[in-house]
Amino acid sequence: MQSPDNSHLPSASPLIPEPIDLLRNVPILASLDEECLRSLNEAARIDLPPGQVVVHQGEACRVYWILLLGTLRISNVSPDGHE
Repeated sequence: MQSPDNSHLPSASPLIPEPIDLLRNVPILASLDEECLRSLNEAARIDLPPGQVVVHQGEACRVYWILLLGTLRISNVSPDGHE
């Protein structure tokens, strides 16, 4: 079966924004120039299921996270085990 000839149609733009466009809309990054944003554009984008743990208390931080969509729950457990 041949694919239909869609050459007469305008080229479509992606429905999902480019990562750099998402970064431009993060308030803490808004003042960065284009070169800095492009260097951040090399970051990996991950989608996590609800309830996924991204870091545990006491772990050394080797990356930073930018939440683009959704919510993040941050909790701290005291020495006696209370959250």
